[in-house]
Amino acid sequence: MKKNYDLLIIGGGSAGLMAVPSSRQLDLTVALAEKDRLGGDCTWTGCVPGKTLLRAAKSAQNINDAAGFSITSSQPTIDFKSVMGRVRCVAKRFVGFRLGMTFDKAIIITP
Repeated sequence: MKKNYDLLIIGGGSAGLMAVPSSRQLDLTVALAEKDRLGGDCTWTGCVPGKTLLRAAKSAQNINDAAGFSITSSQPTIDFKSVMGRVRCVAKRFVGFRLGMTFDKAIIITP
C-alpha cells in the first residue's frame, strides 16, 4: 500500500524524535524510518544512562553527607541491577510514544 507523506525523517535518534512532534504541529504528515530501536545512542548508551547513573551516585553521596546536617543513617548500599533497571525505565520513557511505525531501514534511490 503506497502512502504519501510531507516529510520523511531518517533516524529515530533524539533529533529525529524531536522533529516528529514539531512537524505534526505544522500539520505535516510524517514518516519516520528507524532500522533499530528508537532513541539512538543518546537515549540508550550515552546521555540518558549516564545522567541516571550520576543521579544514583549523587543520591548515595547525599546520604553519606547527611551526618554533616545532624542526620544519621546507615551507609547506603547500591543494587547495581536495580540501578540499571532504572536506567532502562528512564530511557523507555523517552521513546514511549508510538507513531504507527514500521521498523525498517530507509533506502534512498536517486533518479
